[in-house]
Amino acid sequence: DLLVANVESLAPAMALFPKATNLLLSTKLYNSFSKKVIGYVDTPLLSVPTLKQQVKAQNHPKFELTKLSALSEADRQKHLLIIQDPFTTFYDAGSVSALMRLVAKLGFTPVLVPFKPNGKAQHVKGFLNKFAKTARSAADFLNKLQHLNIPMLGIDASLVLCYRDEYKQILGEQRGDFKVLLAH
Repeated sequence: DLLVANVESLAPAMALFPKATNLLLSTKLYNSFSKKVIGYVDTPLLSVPTLKQQVKAQNHPKFELTKLSALSEADRQKHLLIIQDPFTTFYDAGSVSALMRLVAKLGFTPVLVPFKPNGKAQHVKGFLNKFAKTARSAADFLNKLQHLNIPMLGIDASLVLCYRDEYKQILGEQRGDFKVLLAH
């Protein structure tokens, strides 16, 4: 439970060395240890190349709050903010990369927002105090982005729905009015 609840902290660190991490996670020794000691089987492998590498290769603009704030209202409506989640970002980066290519082909400028923990795994595993802190931090950040008036898009439905439902339950009125759309 601790391992899963902290995936949003662990995955970014592991993604600094994805090939080495995958090599370790693929060994019989790790798999045996993981199953017997942790009770975890079939640990997913990290995406190689990483999302950061794929986005850089596609030449998408970097997230720069100052530049986004300076855009005209008309230009803002030609941009889409892509909200990261730990599962697609670190384990299925090709999905995020493909979405960004699609968004560009549809005439929008996709901007990958820096990864910010959502807390869904903390909520699922019952770490509600930690979840409340994570939710507060993420909601504050997403409310700042909402003021840009640039549509925000998330890929993983369970995380996007967490912003709508669990955040409202745990934060109440302090959730704010940000809106993250589902890709579909």
